[in-house]
Amino acid sequence: MKLLFLLNNDIHAAKLLELLHDDLRLCEVRVVLSQRVGNTANLPPQLLEMKDIEACNIAEKFSYRCDFYSNINSSFALKEIAEFAPDLIISIRFGQIVKAPLIAIPRFGVVNLHSGILPKYRGIMASFWAILHGEEKLGTTLHYIQDATIDTGEIIACTVNEIDRNASLLTNIHNLYDSGAQAIREFLQKIQNNEKVVTISQKNLPDACYFSYPQQQDVVEFVKIMPLF
Repeated sequence: MKLLFLLNNDIHAAKLLELLHDDLRLCEVRVVLSQRVGNTANLPPQLLEMKDIEACNIAEKFSYRCDFYSNINSSFALKEIAEFAPDLIISIRFGQIVKAPLIAIPRFGVVNLHSGILPKYRGIMASFWAILHGEEKLGTTLHYIQDATIDTGEIIACTVNEIDRNASLLTNIHNLYDSGAQAIREFLQKIQNNEKVVTISQKNLPDACYFSYPQQQDVVEFVKIMPLF
């Protein structure tokens, strides 16, 4: 099987790729990397520092071919990806929106591991917002990307973690990817065994909400609860 991973160049995506290493031994793997998620130009300084801590050079860490595209939906990127002909595209923390021509390439579609529980925490920094809003648990959601909207596709699997109140936000986020890797592992096994993938539509699920990057006042309130890193 040919797999294309769309990853942000950070420690969380690197951890997940490492956790899946044994599962990918019989696959042909390529990676496309992004350097950031969303517009980080006006982030509070504490979040910029956290982004620096999260940074990782995945191209140096792994032996997979790694590419960077300023626009993954460009004709150049689409041509190269179509020539590779991936059976499945897996997105993890990727910093660009995937559009219809790219979604149409892999026969098994495009899936995304979102580091939040959908549909309640769509968008950016779902763990931050969940903790700030007093949630008891964090989680990941593996879902299909079916159009250019964000975090709206059919849900394949969800994972749930207890919040570690004695740890930082960074640690709580990093801890999500053990169970997240397992969700991807089980999904890959179903595809490889030609099993039916049962999904849940988000259309009729309650409490759907989209979040963007926190502002400075949000960070001030958050650090009263838990350190960022």
